[in-house]
Amino acid sequence: MLPERQDILDHLLDDAYQPAKIKELSRVFDVTADEYQQFRLFMRQLEQEGTVVRLHRRRFVHPATLKRLWGRLKIHPRGIAFVHRAGRDPDILVAEEDIGAAVDGDWVEVEMLGVHGGAIPAPRGRVVSIRDLPKRQALGTYRVRGGHGIVVLHDEQKTVVSVSSPPAAAAAVDNGDLVMVAVEEVPAGAAPRRFCEIEQVLGAADDPRFDWLVVAARHELPLQANPDAVAEARDLIDAQPADLTKGRRDLRDLECVTIDPSSAQDFDDAVSLELLPSGDQRLGVHIADVSHYVTPGSVIDADARLRGTSVYLCDQVIHMLPPELAAEACSLKPHEDRLAVSIFLDIDGAGRIVATDGAVSVIRSAARLTYEQVQTVIDGEPVRGAVAAFEELLLEMSALSLRLRARRIERGALDFDVPESKVDVGEDGLPTGVGRHERLSSHRLVEEFMLAANEAVAAQMLDADLDALYRVHDPPDPDKLELVRQVVSSLGQRLPPGRKVRSRDLQSILMHFEGRKEAPLVGQLVLRSMMRASYSTEATEHFGLASEAYLHFTSPIRRYPDLHVHRLLKATLSGEEPTATQDTDWLAEWTTHAERRAVDAERQLLRLKQLRYMQPHVGEEFDGKVCGVIGSGFFVELDELFVEGFCPLRLLDDYYEFDEHRLRLLCPQTGVTIRLGTVARVKIVRVDLEARQMDLLMLSAVSEPLKEKRLRSDHAGKGKRKHPGRRRAKQRRSR
Repeated sequence: MLPERQDILDHLLDDAYQPAKIKELSRVFDVTADEYQQFRLFMRQLEQEGTVVRLHRRRFVHPATLKRLWGRLKIHPRGIAFVHRAGRDPDILVAEEDIGAAVDGDWVEVEMLGVHGGAIPAPRGRVVSIRDLPKRQALGTYRVRGGHGIVVLHDEQKTVVSVSSPPAAAAAVDNGDLVMVAVEEVPAGAAPRRFCEIEQVLGAADDPRFDWLVVAARHELPLQANPDAVAEARDLIDAQPADLTKGRRDLRDLECVTIDPSSAQDFDDAVSLELLPSGDQRLGVHIADVSHYVTPGSVIDADARLRGTSVYLCDQVIHMLPPELAAEACSLKPHEDRLAVSIFLDIDGAGRIVATDGAVSVIRSAARLTYEQVQTVIDGEPVRGAVAAFEELLLEMSALSLRLRARRIERGALDFDVPESKVDVGEDGLPTGVGRHERLSSHRLVEEFMLAANEAVAAQMLDADLDALYRVHDPPDPDKLELVRQVVSSLGQRLPPGRKVRSRDLQSILMHFEGRKEAPLVGQLVLRSMMRASYSTEATEHFGLASEAYLHFTSPIRRYPDLHVHRLLKATLSGEEPTATQDTDWLAEWTTHAERRAVDAERQLLRLKQLRYMQPHVGEEFDGKVCGVIGSGFFVELDELFVEGFCPLRLLDDYYEFDEHRLRLLCPQTGVTIRLGTVARVKIVRVDLEARQMDLLMLSAVSEPLKEKRLRSDHAGKGKRKHPGRRRAKQRRSR
């Protein structure tokens, strides 16, 4: 029986509803194969009436769920414009007449106008306001063309601007130099012309010392500290009262420690652990009270909002806050009184949180410990020095973190143990070593405590109905999840159909294949099916953590959403009315964008440094494992070095067929199968720094040798050769 109109509308308005395609909706309402065509016609009728809206990805929503939304305007060359949204929210089509004064790249608020028809319907809106963001200094490369100086900016478009006349620093500029410029637009007839004034000459654009600046500029990151914010921070520190305990809980006698990387320069979280008379343990998580120094409306606050997050670019850090605060006043240095916001969790022997408490506090860290020191204690090795005094405390903390982790896994949280790449960089900007960060149990110890604190604060925000910024993580992409389902089904495991997959189902799959040869394949597929987390004013489920509500509270030094939550929490702990924030919708969207551009910049610079390290090794052979498979080739991660390269099939003599359902390449002649996790011997044939690519030639996979093939020449006059990839291309077209 077909569903009633109201049943469909109620389903689309349900808080847990995720925009779904018509086939997915048919499964929800148990539509039979015989009824499916009639159901399609009924949904099309509802769409034509405007009762439901079908988005550009052919997923249905209720029009009441589309309101005023913030996003970034992107105008395509053919004139069409979209407002891009973070999270699961769809992009919004904006007609030319509805753009107003906004230009490409502006942050805009749009009012929803319904749905745009056509082959692929999309939500439509009009720009109602524009968020003015201050113009920052730009980075570019100086060039001389036709006797005139220009600067090619290091932005996405590689914009060309003319050097203003007379050029302020042209006498000291050489062709190819990297320069810092101030850009201005001067009206000239119908279209404005862009000019710039050179403010600083840095040196040769290809100097490795400037790699981080080029990457930062391309991602529109702030390149220099704000002098006004720095001056304000110094004034705040100078005005610090002698008695810090006024209006705060004095916790200076509580034994707490910081645990950070050995290279850390700032310490924004400390932990403590007490045994209660009941036999329960009281975990204390103490976070630097950044909100005491960074007040709404201050210069520091405005600058921190625009930065959104700190950015860690190999050996460089672009701080969200002035270093005077991040590394000094707000850093929980040992044996020094520091302002904090403390969260206490009473935890029983089974790892259940039975009570929570909080305080605006003053603490005094007893020691600054490193992950390596704590790991020595956990491993039961002999300890000496300062860490020896905390051996018993650290062992109790380790045991507690294991109980907390067990509870998380039991409720269905995903547990990805994904190693991170690292690059050591010298003073000349050249990499001196590459590899991966060692994953230690001491890392997990701290992470479990921070996760528990963040979740506890999220619950408090919900109970108080405060306008917090929550950390949300949507369920996996249905199309990518279908690939996971097909692969694990071929391996004898099953996933629930459609959108009924829960995080515990995926965690069960991961645990089933743990230690088996299929583990890399399954783990990569599950990881790639995950959506990117984002910030939201709505406390929806965090899929990966299997948490009903989650937020970020533990790093206000480097994340603005944490600072926002601190202000709300302090107000509730002090019995005060929180200061209203008028633009939390924009703030959620903006901080998500700031986080993603920071992550992208960090990855891009890491990749560039990795390739600089590999460049002298062209022609050398390495062992590795296949970490990705596509129709035109496969990716190999080099052992030990932890650097990824691409093996194009066009470089191989043998013919391979691509099985997209099982993500593997099969050679019918030799029987060699290439899939995720396959061991391969490869040779580096090319490193392209500009394209961020490294081409590899596979010499062998598993035990099957492959003939080495000469690279195709780029020079003419060599005569025609049979292209071994021609048959492959024909085969792909036929499919």
